[in-house]
Amino acid sequence: MNPAMIDVDDAIDRLIAMRHQEEVSYSYRKYLPPFPAGSFDGKLNVTWREKICQWSYNVVDHFELSREVVAVSISIFDRFLATQGNKCNGALALLTSLTTLHIAIKLHENKKIKLTTLANLSRGQFGPEHIEEMERRILNAVGWKVHPPTHYSFISDFLLLLPQEANPVVRKELFELSRYISELAVCDSFFVDVNNSTVAFAALLCVMDDISYSRLSAGLREKMLVDISLKVGLNHFSRPVQAARERLRTMFINSSAHTMLASFNQKMYDATSDSHSFGNASISSTGSSSPSLPSRSRTNSFDSKSSYRYSPSPRRHFVASVSPMRHGRSHISCSPIMAGVQ
Repeated sequence: MNPAMIDVDDAIDRLIAMRHQEEVSYSYRKYLPPFPAGSFDGKLNVTWREKICQWSYNVVDHFELSREVVAVSISIFDRFLATQGNKCNGALALLTSLTTLHIAIKLHENKKIKLTTLANLSRGQFGPEHIEEMERRILNAVGWKVHPPTHYSFISDFLLLLPQEANPVVRKELFELSRYISELAVCDSFFVDVNNSTVAFAALLCVMDDISYSRLSAGLREKMLVDISLKVGLNHFSRPVQAARERLRTMFINSSAHTMLASFNQKMYDATSDSHSFGNASISSTGSSSPSLPSRSRTNSFDSKSSYRYSPSPRRHFVASVSPMRHGRSHISCSPIMAGVQ
């Protein structure tokens, strides 16, 4: 049997299994307690969540860890707070974020970060013993469900369904840019109760929208979308996918990566037009040229396959502190988490 066919079949099996897993074990709404009519609606403080997410990315960038760790950490963070009805103060949100990051690093990274190092990020507000106690509490609350299928996993397997005839350079762009967009989605509370498979698929569609048909033909696109629809059960015309796609599209358009990709596609079009008009050599759609997309500004942060990824924003200078509140007094900090979690 063709090895490529085996890879595709394995990818489909994994995608089906991960979709079942996210519905049965990791659906955000399953962790929310029932609320009587007219009572507290259980909505999370989105300002806190965004700052915690940005801070978490800064931490993993500083320690040169995979950004997938943040996706895992925020999944645990969201589901734990859901079990509490999202009723918490700044101190609890801060301790929870430190603990879920500790759990995610411990389970999903080969490189280990000392518990005391993470505790020191709180400037003395919490010690290792507080994080260990909170770890037990969180694990019990989420039923030890700490291996969520991430956007990254879905994107990797979706792209195995793209026919082998696709340009390897285009395939890599789809992979990198889709992950880039999914990183933006992690910090957006709009996606808290949206399945990661939906977000990953929507991110992939957003990137495909901006890749010219001369580089990725309509036939190859259709083949992949039909396979995903029929074999995985995700339809690109479904309401959830369209809603996620519109939201991500807005975020992507406002990013530097979109500008760079649009510029590259225009250059490809101009080069092809010049070739037809004047016989000049053009850049082949199957060549090795690739758009010079924004780098991670030398964050030295690697993904699980040790390749550089694109950063949703320029790297902030990491400050090994958060903004604790001791005895009712705020302490000034340059940490990205500072203003909201007090």
